[in-house]
Amino acid sequence: MSMLLIWDAIEADFLRDYRIDLIEQLDHMTWRHFLALLNNLSPQGAVAVRIRAELESGEHNTAMDDEAAANAFFASVASV
Repeated sequence: MSMLLIWDAIEADFLRDYRIDLIEQLDHMTWRHFLALLNNLSPQGAVAVRIRAELESGEHNTAMDDEAAANAFFASVASV
């Protein structure tokens, strides 16, 4: 899953969890800081919901549980 495909969920979670408007603050944030916040978004937030929905839709042919899927997603984001 590409981060760009769920960017709206990322923006919503940053605003909800941290009260950070990414449109205003992203240029002032280091990549490390962004990833630290992204990796610690709420497991009940929009990003987690999107990841679970993709897994349940059968788009992935793996038997990963939610936590493993989230870890895989965030690892792929960190490698960009």
